[in-house]
Amino acid sequence: MKEPVGTPYYDREKNQFFGAYGRQRKVAPEARKLYSYLYDNANTLKTMGEIMDFVFGEDNHNIGKLYVYISRLNKILSQHYGTRIQNKRNRGYKLIIPAMELVNAVGR
Repeated sequence: MKEPVGTPYYDREKNQFFGAYGRQRKVAPEARKLYSYLYDNANTLKTMGEIMDFVFGEDNHNIGKLYVYISRLNKILSQHYGTRIQNKRNRGYKLIIPAMELVNAVGR
């Protein structure tokens, strides 16, 4: 299933990002895992501990790599109007997907 985030898209079944004109965007497996986790919890704040446990496992936290993955994902997501990974200082991160915010607001 292709996630509806603008012209470029993320294919969940293949776990791949595609940019303009269908070119595959390469990211590390952990970055894809991070995106998938944040997408499943879109527009919901996830703590650094929760994110690192999911991406790296409970015993293998690497905050430096996490920052690199978030930065690379934000570069890819910058092609998607309004979609981004937002940092809530000292609290965690959340994936902002404007279309989902609108759907959630209408559904309330």
